[in-house]
Amino acid sequence: MRNGFTLVEAVVANIILCASVITLGAIGTRCLSYTRLDRLNRTAITLADRQLTVIDFMGIENFIERGQFDGEFENADITYTWHADTEYLQRDKLYQVTMTITWTDGRRQYRVVVPTRLNGRTSSTQTSSQTGQATR
Repeated sequence: MRNGFTLVEAVVANIILCASVITLGAIGTRCLSYTRLDRLNRTAITLADRQLTVIDFMGIENFIERGQFDGEFENADITYTWHADTEYLQRDKLYQVTMTITWTDGRRQYRVVVPTRLNGRTSSTQTSSQTGQATR
């Protein structure tokens, strides 16, 4: 009766152990890169929301009249650029606004597109103020 392992069994066990360690290392590295990409995407979405809030606060008509449809956000390690496309929808002073945030990480360029609709000045507000002046 033999005790212990043969040389072939020890080599096979070492190969299986090494393959397992390499696989787990690759999975860990991939998870870290996806976590970084997720953080960059969340930052881009937050910046798009912030810029859309500024546009909504100033009024979509004022934003269009101002004519600045591009800009940059400076972060510690990444520069995000934004571009806004606007389209009047021909009803109820409604505008389609598409905010595009782009950035470069390493050699790859990424993009997040956030579409929304914003209300302009309503014609009912203008009519009621004109009517109010006429009845006095």
